[in-house]
Formats: sequence, structure tokens, C-alpha cells
Amino acid sequence: MNDNNVTLNGEVGLKRTIGFWPVVFFGVLAMGPGGGMTYFPILQPMSNGYCWISFFIAACIMFLSVLSYMKMVQTFPETGSAYAYTSKGLGPKIGFIVGWVLLIDYGVVPMFTLYLNAMYFTEIFGIPEPVWVLLFSILITAACIIGLKLSTAIQIIIGIAAFLVVLVLEFGAVQDMFANGVNLFHADAVYDSDKIIWGGVLNGTAIAFMAMLGFDGMTTLSEETTMTPKKMSRAVLIAVLIQEFFLITSTYLMGAVMDWQTIPEAKFDTAYMYMLELFTNPTFAAILVVINNISILACIMSFFTISSRILFSMGRNGALPKAFAKLNPKTETPIFAILFVFAVCTAGALFIPWEVTAELISYGGCVAFLFVNISMISYFWVRKKEKKVFRNLIIPALAAISIAVVICSLAKITLTVGIIWTIIGILYLLFNYKFNKDFRESIDSGSIEMEG
Repeated sequence: MNDNNVTLNGEVGLKRTIGFWPVVFFGVLAMGPGGGMTYFPILQPMSNGYCWISFFIAACIMFLSVLSYMKMVQTFPETGSAYAYTSKGLGPKIGFIVGWVLLIDYGVVPMFTLYLNAMYFTEIFGIPEPVWVLLFSILITAACIIGLKLSTAIQIIIGIAAFLVVLVLEFGAVQDMFANGVNLFHADAVYDSDKIIWGGVLNGTAIAFMAMLGFDGMTTLSEETTMTPKKMSRAVLIAVLIQEFFLITSTYLMGAVMDWQTIPEAKFDTAYMYMLELFTNPTFAAILVVINNISILACIMSFFTISSRILFSMGRNGALPKAFAKLNPKTETPIFAILFVFAVCTAGALFIPWEVTAELISYGGCVAFLFVNISMISYFWVRKKEKKVFRNLIIPALAAISIAVVICSLAKITLTVGIIWTIIGILYLLFNYKFNKDFRESIDSGSIEMEG
């Protein structure tokens, strides 16, 4: 038997074949290198033309947070979520609340991306958006019920295509600017104190933050990689830095190549497609957009799976009605939970404006990483007495304070919905902990599942 198949305890595990750069690749793919293009139509008007600054600020904050995350990965290599790290650092009850807050993302991200995909397919094929929303939702739900999973080869092809779209857009923007004699770093694109709206920049930072989430999924490859936990944490850092580079450069170049106010209003929501049409041709641009949106559909499918899995776990331990714990006898998938996710996400995509869902996404992610940094201080500085001032106190404190400022700058509706949802989660925890024995035991043992 190959030694790579045997764990430290002598147990048989997954074959360890995945190296450093494949893990980095899957990490960037999980975050979505085209996120900047997606959020451009929302953030560019908010800042009056400077959404790249929102991404830059978000990148600085995320860099500090990833340093905390790296230390957690090295200490707890078997876990990889904000919920898990908060449970380790601050206790399972607070961990549950963080997991509860993240449920907003698991529900709202599919709403946002379903409508986003529908919008682009409507632009290409002319079929109304509600038809595409229903079609995509039904296909993804069916795939989840039968337990369909994408092969590694398909994920690689989708990932390369997603990178290709960003690179074509950026190369086209640079080529267009040179052809027209425009300075790559002209003042209107870099910074103009008379134009920039700083309130919009800060509000946009919270949304930009979301385009850097998803790297926590890299730790699920721990059992299949040859890397040590320390090297895995470095892979996380490299993946985040690459993602930040793509986000900042793509949004900067989209803003530099043309004034956002000159983009036709009918084309603005699909701005990156409009630019691709200008830089290449409409047919090639449509092909690139379809390929990119297929990668987004794969992301939606993973969110459907994660959400239904969490609901199944909560149904199994009595925190939700037992119907959520019902499995399909043939495929062994939580059919009721999947159908519930389908109903909620489809209704949200059809009836909630996509600009609103985009802002709602930011609350959960910001709160999660706020508590990762607080957990870092609590676990290493307070409990373990590791008095490394800069590493275990200053860095996570700066990150936590920065995220708190970003949270306070969120739109009023986002904060209101987020706070109400958090209060519901606290009441839910208190009630079930007191009256539900299975739930209480799951919380105390840390076995309740609040992650994908």
C-alpha cells in the first residue's frame, strides 16, 4: 500500500496527489477571478468611477484577515470555515451564531448569481430573465437531487475558461488605450478628489470583500494534498493575492478604458459583455460570456448543495422539522432540504432586486471574518498565552477594526436585515438549547454542522 494513503493513525485515507499550484488554482477558481467584472455595474456608480479603490481597500483588509486564517489553518488543519474557527476560539455557541449569520450568504448568493446569469443570457438570446431563472434553478436542483458532482477535469476546463475571459477583457482594454493614445494611468482613472464619493467607496468595500471569499474551500483538499498545514496556509495566501490582483486590475482597466457614464444605459448592467464586444466581436464576446456564466452555474450548484446539507444537519439534530432530514432512498440526498433551497432561492432571484441581494451578501462575510480575527486573539493571545504582540494581537486587531468600520458603512437596509437575522439566530439558539436535548448535545459537542 502506498504510504500516501495512510494517515498518522494508520488509517486508510484519500490518496495524496494534489500539489501546491493545483491547490492554488482551485482556490482562485472557488473565489471567481471574474468577480470584479460582475460587481463593476454596482460599485462603479456608488463611488462615481473608482470601484477599483473599493477592491484595493478590501484587498488590504483581506490580506490581514488571511494572516489570521493562515495561523488557524496551521493549528486546526482538519477544519476550514469561519464557523469552525470561531467555535475553537470563542466557543461553540458564538460559533453557531457566526454560522447562522453565514446562512444569509448561502441563501442570497444563489439568488444574486441566478439573476445575474439570467440577465446575461437574456442579453445574448433574447429570452426573458424569469425563464432563465426557472430553467437554471430546475437544472441545478435536479443535479443536486441525483447527487451529480463535477469531475476534476470539468472543473479545470471551467476554471481555465474563467481566467481566459478576464485576461481577454484586460488585454483588450490595454490594447484599446494604447491604440487611442490614452495614458494607462491617467488622472481620471487613478484618483480625482473632486469626483470620488468616499461613502460609496466604503459601502462598496463590503461588497468587494465578497469577491475574495471562497478560499476556505481549499482546506477541504487537506486529505488529498502532499502539503503540510504550513504549506497549505501559504497556498491560501498565494491564491488570495492572485485573486486580489485580478479584481483590482480588471475593475481599474474597465474604469480607465472608458467613462462609466458613457456606457449605454441598456448595456450597463452587462458592462463587461459590452466591452468584450467592442474589444473583439459580438459572437466571440457572447461565447466568452456563456462560458464564464457556466462557471457561475457550477458555483450556484455548490451553494445549493452546501445549504441543503446544513438544513439536513439541523433537521437531523432536531433544530428544524424532521422533514429536512429526509433522504431520497435512491440517491441518499436530502430531497426536502434541496427543494426548500430551490423555492427560496428561485423566489428571491425573481422578486428581490439584484442590487439589494448584492448588498445583503456582504453582511455575512464581513461578520464571519470579523469573528475569525477576534477568535485569533482569543485563542492564541488569551487562552494559549502566546504573547507575540504583532502576530497574535496587532494584525488581527487591525483587521477586526477595519472590518467593523466596513460593516458600519453598509447600507441601512443591509444592516437592518443582518441585525434582525442575527437576533433571530440568538433567540433560536437560546430556545433550542434550553428545550431541545439533541440540539443542546450537538452544540456542546461541537458536532452541529453549520458549514459546507
